[in-house]
Amino acid sequence: MDKSMRVALVGLGNAANEIHLPAFRRLPQIELVAAAEPDDATREARRRQWRLNRVYRDLSSLLEKERPDLVSICTPPHSHAELALQALAAGAHVLCEKPFVTSLAEADRVIMAARKAGRVVAINNQYPWMPIFSEARRMIGQAGFGRLLFLQAWQLMDQPPAGEKGWRGQLPQRTLYEFGNHVIDLAGDFFAADPQRLIAHVSPMKRSYAADVLHMVTLEYPGGRLAHILLNRLSRGRKRYLEMRLEGEEATMRLSLGGIARLSVGVTPPTRRIYASLDWAAGGRCWIENGERRRVLARNSATPFIDATVLRVQDLLADLERGTAPVRAAESARKTLEIVFASYLSAARGLPVSLSPPDPELQSFSVAEKYANEL
Repeated sequence: MDKSMRVALVGLGNAANEIHLPAFRRLPQIELVAAAEPDDATREARRRQWRLNRVYRDLSSLLEKERPDLVSICTPPHSHAELALQALAAGAHVLCEKPFVTSLAEADRVIMAARKAGRVVAINNQYPWMPIFSEARRMIGQAGFGRLLFLQAWQLMDQPPAGEKGWRGQLPQRTLYEFGNHVIDLAGDFFAADPQRLIAHVSPMKRSYAADVLHMVTLEYPGGRLAHILLNRLSRGRKRYLEMRLEGEEATMRLSLGGIARLSVGVTPPTRRIYASLDWAAGGRCWIENGERRRVLARNSATPFIDATVLRVQDLLADLERGTAPVRAAESARKTLEIVFASYLSAARGLPVSLSPPDPELQSFSVAEKYANEL
């Protein structure tokens, strides 16, 4: 870029502190001009920690005085729509953390405002920029893997609502809405299509739980292809942040997000040949399998979320400079939300829900606002 992009950040919680601020510091084409944070203690702590020169209490004051080119929204999702509308009205582009907004009606308002202002709203669903996912996407359709037929994805962890602080632990539609949107986004990427129908089961498991902890979702794609997603926050066994298995016409791909070291020892029939292999990755890996043959395709670094956000923002800046529509814009995030909401609707009805055409009730669905005042 010929000149730096003047960026402001709103919300200085975990997403900003652990992902956005470290990523912005790696991007010389970005000038972080200011930030906004309503909580006094957090605002002062982040100002000192990151040596921020100008930190405001609210976005409206920041926009009036700083006039940034891009606003990065890192607040809880109930505030995303209003903050995005403020930024667009001030002439700024928007990079919004996921989940995008809390309803399709909110998504439509933001999309229309962006079009009217001639500005872009992009979402930081950064997983596709991680090496393990980008390499898997590249392999699909290539010789040696072929067409993707079936996808399995699962998360295993022991994380009841009481174990997660802040708005996430208090949000009734927590697990699929807050985390599962990543998996649904990746599935659409890998199949290069939108699902036509789904059926889902959702359970809080215990009356004392304020949020859902168990999801099973089956997505039906064109051509009879399927994706099955299991999100299990009840597991007392070994934690698996995100595992995926992609079945192709010619081979299988496995993806594991999170640090892993694995020693495999076995005997190959009928020759009875003993084999052993050691695989490791600090932030995740992707490998391809065919019988007993295995080849690692990609590994993440030890900081995959920061690195992926750097790449995501670089692509966004390049798109803005060229005047081209960015990937993971608001329109694609709206489609992901539609699938998430359809899953909750399917679970409530105990029936499949159509996505092509979309079930009419999806337009009025909204996530619960129990956490609305919990920043």
